[in-house]
Amino acid sequence: MASSSVGRTMMGLAREMRVTVPGGHLAGKMWGSQDGPPILCLHGWSDNSASFDTLIPHLPPEFHYVALDLPGHGHSSHRPPGVMIHFSDYLLDLQRLVSALKFEKFSILGHSMGGNIGGLFSSTFPEKVDKLVLLDTLGFLPSAEELLQNTLHSAVMDFFSYEQQIAKVPKVYSNDGILQRLLSANQQLTEESAKLLLKRGARKTPEGYVFNRDFRINLHLPERMGLTHCLKLQKKLCAQVLIVLASDGWLKDALESYRFIELMKAYKCMKNVRNINKSPSYIFLFNLCFFYLCLFPLQYFIIPQKTRFCFFFSDLS
Repeated sequence: MASSSVGRTMMGLAREMRVTVPGGHLAGKMWGSQDGPPILCLHGWSDNSASFDTLIPHLPPEFHYVALDLPGHGHSSHRPPGVMIHFSDYLLDLQRLVSALKFEKFSILGHSMGGNIGGLFSSTFPEKVDKLVLLDTLGFLPSAEELLQNTLHSAVMDFFSYEQQIAKVPKVYSNDGILQRLLSANQQLTEESAKLLLKRGARKTPEGYVFNRDFRINLHLPERMGLTHCLKLQKKLCAQVLIVLASDGWLKDALESYRFIELMKAYKCMKNVRNINKSPSYIFLFNLCFFYLCLFPLQYFIIPQKTRFCFFFSDLS
């Protein structure tokens, strides 16, 4: 069951969302017309739905934007105790959410990890997603196949070690201390953006403030896909795709690796590929992105790093 309440963000009017699911709830925020075409907004690793607070108010108001706090992030429930986190679990989360919201066909706007979740969902359920916007990601994260056994080993041992420390008391900060901790771990964040993320990324206790995310998201994932698997899934995409990469983003070096070069080659074999080397700002770009998506099945932008919006929570404790 989905419910919502109205609250004001820094740059627009948003409605809080809460959907009851097995084992807890999914939380998030909604903007725009509830009768408009739905767009599911997925944040990056260790962020929360506040990543979109300063972006969505600049987008066309006729769409229905739903920004989700992924499980273990923001105000959503954590995974049950004693279980490892699997990347494919997020597909079930999305299915539960869109079913509760009665979305039969929708678009996905995903940043970083959220874009990879969007890519995997769109290729697994191609009939459900009409447009896919990827921010600083290619929608898939291929791992070196020769390292998959080592990755699985690390994931199991990471989780086992985590269980031995599970009774550890979370570190408590003052109001300013938790802000400075976040800023010190994310030098690209402005103080304004950090405060937005902390509204959903921290909670007040009698002793002070603690980060409220599930620290299991820091551990190695037990399941990884090699390039061959990613390319096969990529071919299943039916959605129109817009790829937006920062010129100095986290993918900058990865894009020079063989695995990402092959992914990009495969995208460029799709119809109507346009390369745009620069865009003056995220605001300008996103006011145009859905217009472009109506015209071209695939777009590929590179934009300056400095024009990023509010994101990236990093490794905090």
